[in-house]
Amino acid sequence: MKAYIIRPNIDVFDGTGTLAPHAASALQVIAEMVADCLEEGGDTSHHATVSYGPAKVGTPPNVVPLPDRQSLVTLALRLLNPNDLLGGDIRSVVNCRTATFGQDGQAMLCVRHEDTAPLARDASLVSAIECSDRLAGSDLFDGGWPSV
Repeated sequence: MKAYIIRPNIDVFDGTGTLAPHAASALQVIAEMVADCLEEGGDTSHHATVSYGPAKVGTPPNVVPLPDRQSLVTLALRLLNPNDLLGGDIRSVVNCRTATFGQDGQAMLCVRHEDTAPLARDASLVSAIECSDRLAGSDLFDGGWPSV
């Protein structure tokens, strides 16, 4: 497995509670890149585990099916938005691809060795860096994943 971090090249959180147009553009690019990587080879088996706001101990996350690209991109945009209290990750049911999200518009991807590396459509807005050392050095991609 390989890991990548995709991040905006700009600060997307400005404290106003809404995304500025340039921040929204950067997050749209990242959400599309996440979809490209997770759906490589035609995989459409994605589900997400999401929690809204601070979860109480013992409260399981909600499992959300993502039957098509639009639903995947739409949810990824919410998970990327630092003004949205939704948290979670997106996983493939048939392979090990995973996306988890930071609080400042970052997406962290875990993909297969043979998968194409994420490519930024607009390098002025977004950068993608391999960080496979995070696979062994943390439990970043271990998130809660209840049986579906």
